[in-house]
Amino acid sequence: MSSSTSGSSSDSEQRISAPDHPRKRKRLSEDEDDHDSDSQSESDDSDSSHDTEPDAEEEEPVLSRAERRRQKKKEELAAKKSATVANGDGSKKGKEKVQNTADLPPSKVSKRQNSVWVGNLSFKTTPALLRSFFEGVGEITRIHMPTKMAHGGPDGKPWKENRGFAYVDFATPDAKAVAITMSEKPLEGRRLLIKDGDDFAGRPATAATDGAEAPGGAKTTGLTKTAQKILSVQKQPPGPTLFLGNLGFDTTEDSIRELLVSHRATDPLAEDKWIRKIRLGTFEDSGKCKGWAFVDFTATEHATSALTNPRNHHLNGRKLVVEYASPEAVRRGGGGAPREKKPKEVGQGMKRERPARKTKDDTEKEVGGKEAERPMKKRRSEGGEEGKPRGKERRVARSKPGAALAMAKREDPSIVPSQGKKIVF
Repeated sequence: MSSSTSGSSSDSEQRISAPDHPRKRKRLSEDEDDHDSDSQSESDDSDSSHDTEPDAEEEEPVLSRAERRRQKKKEELAAKKSATVANGDGSKKGKEKVQNTADLPPSKVSKRQNSVWVGNLSFKTTPALLRSFFEGVGEITRIHMPTKMAHGGPDGKPWKENRGFAYVDFATPDAKAVAITMSEKPLEGRRLLIKDGDDFAGRPATAATDGAEAPGGAKTTGLTKTAQKILSVQKQPPGPTLFLGNLGFDTTEDSIRELLVSHRATDPLAEDKWIRKIRLGTFEDSGKCKGWAFVDFTATEHATSALTNPRNHHLNGRKLVVEYASPEAVRRGGGGAPREKKPKEVGQGMKRERPARKTKDDTEKEVGGKEAERPMKKRRSEGGEEGKPRGKERRVARSKPGAALAMAKREDPSIVPSQGKKIVF
């Protein structure tokens, strides 16, 4: 037994001391070092924990990118709130003060109150400059300065500039009265025109008002704002014919008639005939719609009611162009007055009538002299005959081209003898 144990121990010593496995040896040494270092650190930690337990390090949790963005947004909002509180606007729940209410949507723009209208502004004037102009007048509650996009600068980038006027609201009516007295004072080299914001004197009248007429001549009394807007943009006078444009190629007369009848204000089953005919422009080869049509109504009132109905401006998913037709199109549809015949001017296919020549005999008749027969002058004709009148008899019958060619003199086809001298080299 002793011999066996001694043999095994000697073998293990040979294996450890054998130089054939340096890597294993190195790994064992590294493991031992790590174990020693771990044990030493654990002992140190235990000692430190016994000494200072509350100062133990806490590992920070790993955050995702979305969570980092949320935290960043929270920090930015907190910074904004602290900034507003520092500026004294903490009572307004952190909302920033709007410099120009024209930048807000129409639903959020407050109504005018104690407002003045400021005109003749420079396009470069800003709400801040206007606020400094009225400094000392009173508290300004609102500045409404409409702007537009301008192009064509040196950099080629668009920028915003005002439209030359603005509305300024004050907190009290007294401040408003003082601001009106500042009219004609200069700002950026321009004398401003300041007047009451509710004073519309000197402004152009609206296109369609109650009891007035639209530019085309149609009455807009009792119509909706949409109908008044449609009539205000008409270029042709009212008539019983409407022009429909931007139609699809598959549009037919029945689809147009169905559209107008379904949206008619009165009973669509009424027997009265309000559409006389529909003239649809079609291609000759396929017979499909060209994209336009004329609808002839029995009266101008029916055409106006169909025109002012916004539901008649859409067909098969397309927005149509609906407007009064020209007088020429109305006349072609049979609904207009007949065209007046104008006298043709000379040079447009009309022969000029020459006045009759007064002869010597006519002058003698006017004076009261005796009528004398003028002897017919003898004229020499082409054939040399005298006394024949000038007319068809004078013309000589011309021969036909074939006969003239046959009667033409022909050259001798024989060989022409030479008349020169023979030169011998």
